Amino acid sequence: MKKLNTCVLTIVASYVSVVAVFVYWGRAVGEAGWRYNTACGALFAMVVWCYVMAVVTHPGRVPPLWKEENAESLPLTNGRRRWCQMCMLWKPPRSHHCTVCGACVLKYNHHCPWIHNCVGYYNYKYFLLSLTYTTAQLWVMLIKNWRTLNMCIGGENGCDSSKPFIVTFYVAYVSGSVLCLLLSVTTVRQYALTIRGATTVEASDRTAEVFNLGVCLNLKAVFGCDLITWPFPLPLPVTNEGGVYFRKAEPALYS
Repeated sequence: MKKLNTCVLTIVASYVSVVAVFVYWGRAVGEAGWRYNTACGALFAMVVWCYVMAVVTHPGRVPPLWKEENAESLPLTNGRRRWCQMCMLWKPPRSHHCTVCGACVLKYNHHCPWIHNCVGYYNYKYFLLSLTYTTAQLWVMLIKNWRTLNMCIGGENGCDSSKPFIVTFYVAYVSGSVLCLLLSVTTVRQYALTIRGATTVEASDRTAEVFNLGVCLNLKAVFGCDLITWPFPLPLPVTNEGGVYFRKAEPALYS
């Protein structure tokens, strides 16, 4: 229920911001054409779709009997097998314990308060796509409404140049610009980690370079092998690896 409430509140707040601040005001000064409205509508639909999938999709938990079923192939880290004292189970490679969720998560990236969920093996694609589409929508609205803002300040095209209107529009534009900048930095950083085959917690871990298979294979590991499905938050095909086993690169790739 908490995840659903977080999801609904975030979507409603986004919808109000998009429609009231940018689309409606852009139309008020004759600047919002059908192309702009269509682009905003399509991007917003993708944001909602990806965001909901990131919220409701389980990031992946370590199977309780994983060690017993794979005792001989259990990997070593610093000469010993990884054991979680809180979950009381053996941890596969790249899994970490989330203190917020109280469980070990497969291919743990981080715990995201904005989706009230961990970002892990099964929902990282949805999280990355939601960042991508949200950032893209903000850039579209900011670029389009830059001219609208200037028209309002100059009182052109019948725009209301009264002080309350201008101040409100200006504050909304500045706030959107700051949010867009922060999201852009976050999105670029996540893609930089993705093409390296790393997660957020592995960003400064040199041992994680063994999972760097090259840009193409790293992207396929997140988005899937079918390029047509990359832009859509569709589930990845079920494999035997299942977030427990990961291919390792040849030594020449990371030495």
